[in-house]
Amino acid sequence: MPTLECTSVEGYHSFVNSLVMRVVAMRLEPLAWPLPFEIGSDQDQIGASLVRLSALCVLALGLTACSMTVPVQGQVQAASETFTGSATGYMDGSGKLSVVSSLGASCSGDFVYVSAREGSGTFRCSDGRSGPFTFVSTGRHGTGHGTLGGQAFIFTFGA
Repeated sequence: MPTLECTSVEGYHSFVNSLVMRVVAMRLEPLAWPLPFEIGSDQDQIGASLVRLSALCVLALGLTACSMTVPVQGQVQAASETFTGSATGYMDGSGKLSVVSSLGASCSGDFVYVSAREGSGTFRCSDGRSGPFTFVSTGRHGTGHGTLGGQAFIFTFGA
């Protein structure tokens, strides 16, 4: 079951677009949430706008840390070794993969999307094996392949 640790990507993009439009138009006054003080003078109005802008910026920065974690399973071809684990993708297009082999090795890797649907990375295992991998994703699931210690492997991820 995939876990999403923030709002949806669509919600995030909608929020950022709304924020950018408000900042560009400098229409900070209509942001309608209560402030902990009364607005009376022009200086208070400017201060209120800065408080609201600061809050929006902090929220936007917090959302950039969004991530989605999905299960991973795979096998080394021409061998009985299998592995299971998880992959976590981040909003910036990077991610981490962590699996455990049926033979006991722990493997981890970093990946990056090289296009909207394709990515690549490198595995490193506790038993000394390493190798590159590539994958194709639909967003919530996908397939990949690579080599690990000179042996071909395949994997799937997602629900």
